[in-house]
Amino acid sequence: MGEPWIVSERMVWFESALLYYIFYFHNIALVFLYWGFYLLTFKLLTQMTIKKLFNILQLVTYVESNKWNDVTRIVSGIAGGEITIKEKLWCNYKANLYELYPLDLSKIETWSTFEGDCIHLRFYMKQNALVCYVHIYEGDSFSGHMRNIRFTATLILPNSFIKVIEPKIVRALNYFAEEEYHRYLDKQKKDWITNFKSQLIK
Repeated sequence: MGEPWIVSERMVWFESALLYYIFYFHNIALVFLYWGFYLLTFKLLTQMTIKKLFNILQLVTYVESNKWNDVTRIVSGIAGGEITIKEKLWCNYKANLYELYPLDLSKIETWSTFEGDCIHLRFYMKQNALVCYVHIYEGDSFSGHMRNIRFTATLILPNSFIKVIEPKIVRALNYFAEEEYHRYLDKQKKDWITNFKSQLIK
């Protein structure tokens, strides 16, 4: 009578182990499936198309930068012929002395200044083109604070450059959405108050 009991016990152990491993690997498969779906969704949401970024930039009007790495990208684009200079102007003692002091925007030393207050880059859309309006200021040699303006320029950027400023556009969209939400709440509040008073006056 003992042998059937032993077989039965082993069968139960085998079935339990089998069910455990099926459940374990099934959960792992689900984890990978959900993780893969999350990564795909995140990629689709974060990697917007150039056309979509153009539309958002027009919606938020403009984005700005005061970062030196954006300056270096612009200088590289000018030197490589990818960025067109529409207008440039000395705003210091070199004004009207372009023969003596050519305003060469393809040279990084022309732009050399302090990051932050001394760099003002504004990116916006105009006539279906990505434009950057530049203000470069002299900086105080001790503190780096903005002093006199050195030069201004208007640049036409290639469409692909909008991917460089994508984080700034997404951040501007977040601010825009918050402002729109607060405007919506204010309108809802005003409508509710108006309706509430009208109900009491009836």
